[in-house]
Amino acid sequence: WMHIVPKTRDGLRVLSEWGSLRYVTNASFLAEFYAKRIAGQAKAFRDFAESQIRFILGENHQEFSFVCGFGLNYPLVPHHRAAHGSWTNDSLERAPNRHVLYGALVGGPKTVHKWSYVNKRTDYQTNEVAIDYNAGFSGALAALVDRHNVLLPAYRVPTEEVGQEFAVYSSIVRNWRKEFQTKIVVHQTTGWPPRRIPLTYRYFLHISAKTDLDVDTLIDSLVVQQVEGLPMQGHPDVSALQLWSRRNSMFYVDVSWPAKFAPYPAPRHHAYETNLKIALHSSAHESVTFARKGDFSYPPRSGKNVNIPLYSDAVLVYGNEAPL
Repeated sequence: WMHIVPKTRDGLRVLSEWGSLRYVTNASFLAEFYAKRIAGQAKAFRDFAESQIRFILGENHQEFSFVCGFGLNYPLVPHHRAAHGSWTNDSLERAPNRHVLYGALVGGPKTVHKWSYVNKRTDYQTNEVAIDYNAGFSGALAALVDRHNVLLPAYRVPTEEVGQEFAVYSSIVRNWRKEFQTKIVVHQTTGWPPRRIPLTYRYFLHISAKTDLDVDTLIDSLVVQQVEGLPMQGHPDVSALQLWSRRNSMFYVDVSWPAKFAPYPAPRHHAYETNLKIALHSSAHESVTFARKGDFSYPPRSGKNVNIPLYSDAVLVYGNEAPL
């Protein structure tokens, strides 16, 4: 390694054009290991190991660190799906990575003849990250810290600002005297971190009667008809009509998707589309009405609707609940 493997103008040894730094960091770790066991070669081993790690951390003519988040000039778009955090599921997307993959070592230079590192997400050879890349690197760093008797300061990864991960949009499809239909689209754009989660939206509606009817009679007066979802997302589960507030004659219906139908945000997948149909039952008491425009969740216009709250595992993640 120290004499045969080709090296760059800055002294980095490059064994392979694919993930070259994984090899040199493992060699550096082994050099530190054997420096304690072969006395006559200790200095040469240690000098080799330290020179390679210093290059990786930014001591090169480009002053470039190959460790994400370390230094002032480091890889911005490593090939890593979660760090990319794409909502288009497209590695060719030009937008920067949504997250900094702190501490990850990228593949590194391809050749010794020129500066061959490409800070590009789709260049797997130079910009991929992997567990085996960081394994030898971590060992070499530990050996250097131990040899120099360095007390490392406590370091905390900076807190990321969490963006909006959920939204509900709605519009009226049909608004008849005894029936209405609303299109409800749930947007799931999780990115902190990207994840699969169960989701439930809740539609609140107001039912009233000119005569004093019990809750069960009011509930039986309405029927929640077919809720249509996109086939790829499975058929959503629809609850029975439930009482929310007796004082306000407020009721609700829940529409839910299990986690298995919640893939990573991607085109057509992150938008859960349904058509919710609610109508007066043919046998409803003649005094029963549902105002629709008086409903808490009734869309005032097409667009975002914060009055259709969204839950994940019974925890409110978006919107407002109706008053009790």
